[in-house]
Amino acid sequence: MEQPTGRPDHELSNVMACENNSSAIGSTAMESHPIHAQDEKDTMKVFVGTFVHATRESPMVILTDMALGILNGKIEFVEVVNKLGQLRAKYGFPDSCITYMTPGQFMMPGMIDTHIHAPQFPNNGVKFDLPLLSWLNNYTFPMEAMFSDVKLARNVYTRVVERIVRNGTTTASYFASLHLPASKVLADVVHARGQRALVGKSPLVQPIITPRFGITCPLEQLKGLGQLAAKYDCHIQSHLCETKPEIAWIKELFPSNKSYTDVYDSTGLLGEKTIMAHCVWMEEEELNQLKERSVGVSHCPNSNLSIRSGHCDVRKLLKRGIKVGLGTDCSGGYSPSMLDAIRRAMHVSNTLAIQHENYTYLSLSEIFRLATLGGAQVVHMEDRIGNFETGKEFDSLLIDVEVPGSPLDIFSKDSTEDKVQKFLCNGDDRNIVQVYVAGKCLINNWNYSG
Repeated sequence: MEQPTGRPDHELSNVMACENNSSAIGSTAMESHPIHAQDEKDTMKVFVGTFVHATRESPMVILTDMALGILNGKIEFVEVVNKLGQLRAKYGFPDSCITYMTPGQFMMPGMIDTHIHAPQFPNNGVKFDLPLLSWLNNYTFPMEAMFSDVKLARNVYTRVVERIVRNGTTTASYFASLHLPASKVLADVVHARGQRALVGKSPLVQPIITPRFGITCPLEQLKGLGQLAAKYDCHIQSHLCETKPEIAWIKELFPSNKSYTDVYDSTGLLGEKTIMAHCVWMEEEELNQLKERSVGVSHCPNSNLSIRSGHCDVRKLLKRGIKVGLGTDCSGGYSPSMLDAIRRAMHVSNTLAIQHENYTYLSLSEIFRLATLGGAQVVHMEDRIGNFETGKEFDSLLIDVEVPGSPLDIFSKDSTEDKVQKFLCNGDDRNIVQVYVAGKCLINNWNYSG
């Protein structure tokens, strides 16, 4: 696509226009790593043990000695284990349908990555010597341009999806590139792997309108995308107020708009299905607009630190009642793991507490909620996923803190809460022994005797 007329070319010479991944994607279903009978639609599966999740009222709830039943991919019941006999009589499931967790295991909701650039994956962990705009022009846009090659796209996207699923990301809001064939490949790969995502069109893989940011899209194009999203009731995602130079350029490009946020608002791109990444340098009126439009914010702490964009004040956003989730923002962020996003969010919040007297930093429990239920709210799926409420789809991780080769050291004095915190702070994919999306097991590494 041509560079928008009147856009300065001294910094982003090969600037890309909008990425619109809202096309209807037709892809063939493929069974991925089926295990046991729980993949059958009409078979009850029951887990017994410890469950950790968040609610609106509490950032972390630890439920011990519980039984959770899954039927047709949804949570049918969550009851104390003493009622297991009554539940067996009511539902008629045999003992073979029951999985008993060990003392070193617990279940938590699948993590939700609210902002990740799939075509930037080959650059993860490299190229952090430039600030955002120069970084985009010199490293990121040339990498994304390579996705005109569909074969390359399939190779990379297969690895992207496999990597983040193994790291416990059950839902992802993907940015693709401007190449439609490659974007269809990404949707196909996600669908075949069984991950839940925003990038295509199927029951689990939903469409999303993706203008990259205001710098790459002229006003009429943004308006057209807003109309398209309204017509098809699509999700929308973009970037907002990531760096100060970006904001200054937006003011030059859109002099009639009051702010960066107003550019999106005036073009119909802000709503309850909108995800705005970063939101580091926001004015008070812009925060009001996000709240009024029920916009969700993707906090990407690794990226904000790695390319020195700034510290997002998540506490301020939450106090305003703005929805906040976490994003890896690969490759601005160097890690594809949402566990890393949790840790970097803690560091950013602690840094703000050091810099500002009487600042209330985010607790680890609060950040856990951002990675799960908060993310579900941001992607507008909190009625379906995000915690273990009955009726929701079973997107879950089985965690084992004592798996052979575990990076964690567990001692006899450790409580269940200690084990959860140790996993969040020091665990990795080795501790994620099973991954479920809508009741289907995508990863099963529980192949040892516990």
